[in-house]
Amino acid sequence: MQQPDKMKYTLKAAPAASAIELKNEKSAKAKRILVGADVHLRGYQAARKIDNGVIGVVENFRSEEALMLYVDSDFQWNSS
Repeated sequence: MQQPDKMKYTLKAAPAASAIELKNEKSAKAKRILVGADVHLRGYQAARKIDNGVIGVVENFRSEEALMLYVDSDFQWNSS
């Protein structure tokens, strides 16, 4: 059997944004924040979706108060 030719691959990294560029960007306020909650006897799980983005990471909470603080923090972050 013959071995296939060894192919050479080059990997080019995309330039990273500098801290100054990130600071100068104004973040747009979300028009819609969706929060999905899953309620169990032992706790709560919630995930959020901002505008037309993907569904975020599921967060785990032990109490209803912690879940409500999570939801309230989204509202506070978007309204400022």
